[in-house]
Amino acid sequence: MNLRACNLAVMVCLLVGISVGQSAASKSATDHSGRYSFLQDGEDVQLNQSGTTIDGYVTRLGTSDSDRDSVLEHVFTKASLDGDKLSFSTKPVHAVWYEFKGRIERGAAKTRAEDGYYQIVGTLTEHTQKDGKEAGARSRQVTLKLFADEAEAPRK
Repeated sequence: MNLRACNLAVMVCLLVGISVGQSAASKSATDHSGRYSFLQDGEDVQLNQSGTTIDGYVTRLGTSDSDRDSVLEHVFTKASLDGDKLSFSTKPVHAVWYEFKGRIERGAAKTRAEDGYYQIVGTLTEHTQKDGKEAGARSRQVTLKLFADEAEAPRK
């Protein structure tokens, strides 16, 4: 094989390698940050993503006699995002905290300017405590939809 053919083969290999690297980087560069629906109107989950690092909080309305209809904020104590797999746990507020295990997937919306561009699907467990000890846990399957990004103008 002559020198010109060797150089051409090396260039093709480099270009293919760069293309594959860019494709992998663009997949991991997906930003799932935003406000997602929670269990009822007026409640939400805020996700803040920076690369593979994720944090956030759950905002919900109180349900006990002492905090009924008060806005309560449960900050994430642990959170991880590995590809599309998401998990988080929150701090207890008024004897309630949450754990989630599931994934983030594309929803039916065509752009982030519409509700449901991304959705969080999985198992949400609500823990309650009494006298500082866990008193119960209730798990349910949930689909939490990303609220429309008001900064993006809808397409016409």
